[in-house]
Amino acid sequence: MTDKERALTALRHEQPDRVPVDYWATRETDANLCALLGLSGRQQILDHFGVDFCYIAGPTYIGPPLRRIDEQTDLDLWGVPRRAASAASGSPTRTSSPIHWPMPKA
Repeated sequence: MTDKERALTALRHEQPDRVPVDYWATRETDANLCALLGLSGRQQILDHFGVDFCYIAGPTYIGPPLRRIDEQTDLDLWGVPRRAASAASGSPTRTSSPIHWPMPKA
């Protein structure tokens, strides 16, 4: 099966030849994997692990400014407080993590 056939088969709740593999990692993780496995870049990582589909960054948010709670915390569009995530080295990433779930038992 091709990557696309595998993913579409699974989405139809049918049996693919194997479980589709996803990959989403920081640049730091990519660099560590390349060093550890002797690979030259992200595409080689995807090939090495048989990844069927991976995260592609979408457009940058251009809506109204998010409400700032404090120096490190914003409220997202749904009112969930989020803080910027950082990699193990402390370098910032483009993602943020919820610090409070408004519906923890939902």
